[in-house]
Amino acid sequence: MSLPTGIFSATTRPEPEPAEPTGQGSQVQADDTPAEAKTSKARRKKATAATGADTSDDGAKLYLTPDVRFRLRMLAYQRGKKISAVANEVLDKALPRWNLERTE
Repeated sequence: MSLPTGIFSATTRPEPEPAEPTGQGSQVQADDTPAEAKTSKARRKKATAATGADTSDDGAKLYLTPDVRFRLRMLAYQRGKKISAVANEVLDKALPRWNLERTE
């Protein structure tokens, strides 16, 4: 019994051919990354910086009850911000400020 040629095909994908510049309108950079990818990455970075969100993440997790999480989500929705940004604002207002001074 033989298989029809349309059913049996190669399991490995062919490697993409490198893009070659084709004149003035070429969008390929020196490191073979398309210009659109570089601009979109820069745009995301700029948008993150514009929101004022702190990008330093130490991996801290906070577990909330479903009721508190829902209220936090609704507040973030009303303000048009991310949940983490709103949580940071709420906690910053509610928690006392500590001034640590070194004594030598």
